[in-house]
Amino acid sequence: MKKKLPNIEPPKASEYAAFYANYITKVGQENIFEVLLDSQKSTKRLLSKISEKKSNYRYADDKWSIKEVLGHMIDVERIMTYRALRFYRNDKQELAGFDDEEYVKAANFGDRKFTDMIKEFDIVRQATLALFEGFNVEKLGRAGMSSGYLMSVKALMYVVAGHEIHHIGILNDRYLT
Repeated sequence: MKKKLPNIEPPKASEYAAFYANYITKVGQENIFEVLLDSQKSTKRLLSKISEKKSNYRYADDKWSIKEVLGHMIDVERIMTYRALRFYRNDKQELAGFDDEEYVKAANFGDRKFTDMIKEFDIVRQATLALFEGFNVEKLGRAGMSSGYLMSVKALMYVVAGHEIHHIGILNDRYLT
């Protein structure tokens, strides 16, 4: 029997910094758990069609490769779920931001096998879902400070999903046409 996942209202604009609105609005009114599950499947399906050679493709010299985009997606999902965990547990310490460009430079994603990265994406998403499913819906409004901005747990859940949607759109539009 399939577990019934709760339907959660999207976060209010007061629950996140304005620059996250682009990601959050991409999720829309859909059930956040279904979006995360469905996108996990569709992203794996899309990525599995990309060859190892093609995974090193950049549509411009100063742009990330497909591998780097995927590595960035994995890093951001980990960071956002870490923030969600800390805020859900009522951690009151402000969390520092991160420089995604520096993370990608330091990661050496080009040295990794693309199939291993796809597997890692899948495992990280499974861990994300396990964490989020353990949260009490009534407590998703808990929030904390990150990079000087208030963020709720619910907003972070939506950022995880919307960030993936955003980058899959870029892959489809700029890398895989």
